[in-house]
Amino acid sequence: MKIRNKKVFTIKDLEDGKTYSFDDDKIQKFGTRLNLDTKSVEYFIEVEDYDPLIISKKDFEQFKKYMKKERNVVWGNEDE
Repeated sequence: MKIRNKKVFTIKDLEDGKTYSFDDDKIQKFGTRLNLDTKSVEYFIEVEDYDPLIISKKDFEQFKKYMKKERNVVWGNEDE
């Protein structure tokens, strides 16, 4: 994952192998979910104009830190 100007993300989608770029203000939701077919956890980001992107755990952790630091947005149980 690359972050340019602390506003544009470039992330590879693990499902289709393509790389997507988007502004951080286009992000609608991010988190984890259980894939019932593979019985494994998937890390995802929902971005305006794209289907949900399935990303690596490493990319997700970097993204989560950025959102908490720069946008004061926390994920999951951190804000409960």
